[in-house]
Amino acid sequence: MQTAYDDIRRPTNTLWFSSARFGPALALQGFRYGHWWVLSAVLAIALCDNPNVPTALAALGCILYLLWKNKPLFVTFTLIFVLMVLDFHWQTVSTTLNSRQTDWIGRVSSIPEINGDRFVAYLRLGKNESVYAVYRIKSREEKQTLSRLTPGMICALRGTLTKPSTAGNFDAFDFRTYLRHKGIHWQLTVDQWATCHEGRISLMERIQQLRQRGIQTVDAKLAPPMSGLINALVFGSQSEMDGGLEEAYRNLGLIHLLAVSGLHVVVVIGLSHRLLIRVGLLKEHVQWLLFLIIIPLYAVLTGLSPSVVRASLMAEWLLFFRIARRAVPTVSALSFACLMQLAYDPGSLFDIGFELSYLITFAIIVSAPTVQKRVQNPLSKTFIITGIAQIAAFPIICYYFYSFSLLSFVLNLFYVPLISFVILPLAIVTVVLLILFPPCGLFVFGFLDMIMTPAHSLLLNCEHLLLFNLIIGRPGAWGLVGISLCAFGLLILWEKWSHPFSIFLPVAFYLVIGFCHVAAQWINPYGSVTFLDVGQGDSILIRFPHRQGAMLIDTGGSLPIKKADWQKRTDPFDVGSDVVSQQIKALGISKIDWLVLTHSDWDHIGGLNGVIDHIRVANIVIGKAFQATNTEKKWFERAKNMGIHIVSVPAGAQWGTKNLYVKVLWPKTAISDSNNGSLVLLAKMGGVHFLFTGDLEKEGEAGLLQQIPNLHVDVLKVGHHGSRTSSSEAFIQAIHPKLAIISVGKNNRFGHPHKEVLAVFKKYHIPILRTDRDGAVRIVFTSNRILQIKHAK
Repeated sequence: MQTAYDDIRRPTNTLWFSSARFGPALALQGFRYGHWWVLSAVLAIALCDNPNVPTALAALGCILYLLWKNKPLFVTFTLIFVLMVLDFHWQTVSTTLNSRQTDWIGRVSSIPEINGDRFVAYLRLGKNESVYAVYRIKSREEKQTLSRLTPGMICALRGTLTKPSTAGNFDAFDFRTYLRHKGIHWQLTVDQWATCHEGRISLMERIQQLRQRGIQTVDAKLAPPMSGLINALVFGSQSEMDGGLEEAYRNLGLIHLLAVSGLHVVVVIGLSHRLLIRVGLLKEHVQWLLFLIIIPLYAVLTGLSPSVVRASLMAEWLLFFRIARRAVPTVSALSFACLMQLAYDPGSLFDIGFELSYLITFAIIVSAPTVQKRVQNPLSKTFIITGIAQIAAFPIICYYFYSFSLLSFVLNLFYVPLISFVILPLAIVTVVLLILFPPCGLFVFGFLDMIMTPAHSLLLNCEHLLLFNLIIGRPGAWGLVGISLCAFGLLILWEKWSHPFSIFLPVAFYLVIGFCHVAAQWINPYGSVTFLDVGQGDSILIRFPHRQGAMLIDTGGSLPIKKADWQKRTDPFDVGSDVVSQQIKALGISKIDWLVLTHSDWDHIGGLNGVIDHIRVANIVIGKAFQATNTEKKWFERAKNMGIHIVSVPAGAQWGTKNLYVKVLWPKTAISDSNNGSLVLLAKMGGVHFLFTGDLEKEGEAGLLQQIPNLHVDVLKVGHHGSRTSSSEAFIQAIHPKLAIISVGKNNRFGHPHKEVLAVFKKYHIPILRTDRDGAVRIVFTSNRILQIKHAK
């Protein structure tokens, strides 16, 4: 949701701006040292939010360098550093709302998003404090009513304040931290809307309402998925984008094309300038109109995303000095934009759009003189600038998305000019004509659809070429520093080396990164077992040391619920693609050698398609008792067509070596009951024995003990999520594990884990870790010992 203007704005900003008046002499130094000012602000915010060794060393290094080089600059740097620390702390002060209160009067401060039966918006409650409001729509009529809510409306409602959810898995998106960076401390779960009426509307809210009407007009008159693309390009709203198509843009490194950015601002400025000159206005008047009205208006109409704010502030800075007939370097405009954005909203530093926008723009600006000097051909310039942007963005892409498509470079060469110079102007024309002459707008839309339908088909097909997906995993702090230094070194080398073959340096960069990643996995002596938090379901990810393979036991999932058309979302949640595959990528695993499905319950296999669509899988392993329905048979047939082997294994089958193996214990014969027919695995890793039981219940446990009376277990994955039908006292007493792990959903409707089961573990002094309470659980091991047990929450 593009709502940068909807966050809490406290008096701290006036403190910052008043304190920033360092005198005329200091202001003049801004042209020369603006980048140091920005760096001081960035380091201050980063240290405030998450102190770590690399950031602290960077701050210390900058201060020592400036102290040695330039004492006045050192004073300026330190002063801005301290001010930004105070500013960031002030903007994240504790809440003033009472969580026990249930009746509220709130002001809608953002354009509400309605996706199927889900309503979300930002509201201002109490003393102008923002909350993130969520509501489950109950009927089609109510959906139509809520769609008429606009920014500035005041609503009486009933709801409960809760703390936003934290990340349940390692390296996963943390919603609570995301909202905290926006100055928001609460999620409001709305139970009932009472009345809503329009209050006194500000100018900003009027512009937001215009934007909302434009988005709704496109949605109502144009067909998806092109309607979503037009809204993204013209209004900066990606909420209406088709989920699968947006994911393709993201995975192939083209997501930046859906964000309103500098190119859009340049197009709008150019068109407006030419139009106003043609109607007879003087050049000076046109410049003032652009400066005071058109650029700020366009920024708000497109949602004030970090990229458009950056481009607009830069344009304002450069235009102001053009009016004053004074030349300034472009990098000073970038520094000014960054400093102003951080001063107003320090939390934007942690927005990926902010980071990519400024980093790529900076790389292009500093490389521009060399590109202009060396290359005259426009096509070659596009090729080189695309390479520079890709290399500059690579560290951030790895950190947030864990992977990089090797097709991205080639696709950018084709899609950047297509979207920028063909689709974007046609999209703007389409929206204008829809408002003024709807039939003409529909005609242009038909032409747009004719161009983009095959282009989108190509994207969707390329997304499934998993072989070209370079999975790096999330680098640690020092790993990120190393990748960044490599990217920086490559850009320096390109600048110094003028040989024609220097154009292929990006290819060499990716080859070196890929080689280093593979080599690091070969020498990595650590393996891990991760019990993922997939809600009410099971999914266990095992990575063996020294690149000996990876195994996934179950994929999580949920039983599909039939919904009416008005309830269906454009991007429905899928645990396989949204959770499990992302966790696999975060660990840097590019291939699952064995995907084990213990049995056919949906909470164990429902995420299968989401996994195989995003991760290469060699074998799907099932037990002899696996009872596949017609749906699952279709899934297996689809997997076979993707080159995945379906392997049915008997009890006694084993993979691995003497000290590192996985063995099938159960069932020996076909069993009609799905739960008791669960594939039970015994694994020896790190010198200890793990027992993975699927949904095995008491009858199966008794049969397993009868088959193997002296079963030795150190770590037990508790059967059937801790149901009272599993984990009998006789079974727990017999195997007596040192640690029990329960994979279970928070506040699930089954009441798992049952109190009787918990009592059994307590009786035998067996510690328990639960995914609903502790998040994902990871056990790190070497060839002969356990190194660490940690959990995500």
